[in-house]
This record gives sequence, C-alpha cells and structure tokens, in this order.
Amino acid sequence: MRTSVSLTPALTVSAAEVHRKLGYYSDAAMPHPVDIPRHATPHLVMISAAASSRLTPRARPHLR
Repeated sequence: MRTSVSLTPALTVSAAEVHRKLGYYSDAAMPHPVDIPRHATPHLVMISAAASSRLTPRARPHLR
C-alpha cells in the first residue's frame, strides 16, 4: 500500500515549540511537512523519511 505525502507545509511552529514537543511534531511531519521559521523567515522544514526519499537526486546533492 502506497500512501500519499504532501510537500506543502501544514504546520508552522517555532524551534522552541519543536524542542518542547519533538515527538508530537515528528509524528505530525509524517503526512505533511512542518515549517520551522527563524526570525519570521523560512529556515527549516521537517519531513518524513518517505518524503525525503522521493526528492530527486538533484535536490539532494549532499547524498551523492
């Protein structure tokens, strides 16, 4: 069974909130990415391993 994972952030939370509730947000990142801004600008996105594996090799140069 293949499940669909959206790459559009469903949640935007502070790094402090992710630090306090890492387990909750890691579960929340399974179906939808979690956006973690820094000083109100995009900084990090938490995604599932499944979503990461679907990224093109060009988008993942650090893994070549």
